[in-house]
Amino acid sequence: MNFRNRLRVFLTSVNRSRNCINRLMNFRNRLRVFLTSVYRSRNCINRLMNILNRLREFVTSGYRLRNGMNRLRNFLNRLRFF
Repeated sequence: MNFRNRLRVFLTSVNRSRNCINRLMNFRNRLRVFLTSVYRSRNCINRLMNILNRLREFVTSGYRLRNGMNRLRNFLNRLRFF
């Protein structure tokens, strides 16, 4: 093999390795974008779950408060009979 053929083989191998590196970088970037979107959706789901939990706590606390007020009213009504 003469020098020109060797140079051509070397340059094509460099070009192939550059293509391979570019494909790997593209894959890495796509994976990063996918993972950040998953992370954002997980954050959104966590925020929604927190809001739902707070709403449930608020409703149950209101229910307990209503029960407590009813018990207090019943207790005061019983005292009125004495």
